[in-house]
Amino acid sequence: MGWPTKWSSDHQILCHPDNRCGTMVSYHDAWSKGMAMLAVGIQTNLLQGSMAIGMSKDEAKRKVQISKNEQLFQEGIGHLAPLTGQELLGCYKWPI
Repeated sequence: MGWPTKWSSDHQILCHPDNRCGTMVSYHDAWSKGMAMLAVGIQTNLLQGSMAIGMSKDEAKRKVQISKNEQLFQEGIGHLAPLTGQELLGCYKWPI
């Protein structure tokens, strides 16, 4: 079951480990796109085709989800926000 919603607490969102066939996100691409959106204004009507999935309740799977994001943060050399320990959701870019 799913439903559309707006999520405003970005510190609670991780990238799902299977996003983009396991490559997750490009930290450089995320930074440059974020800066471009801030420069021209974010058009929320153009942000579509994404979904958030609750993090696994299975401890082993949850650890993998967190460790993959921690690795992504480390590789991002300051381009991505660090994990807060408050993360609840993993985001996916779904094919439209």
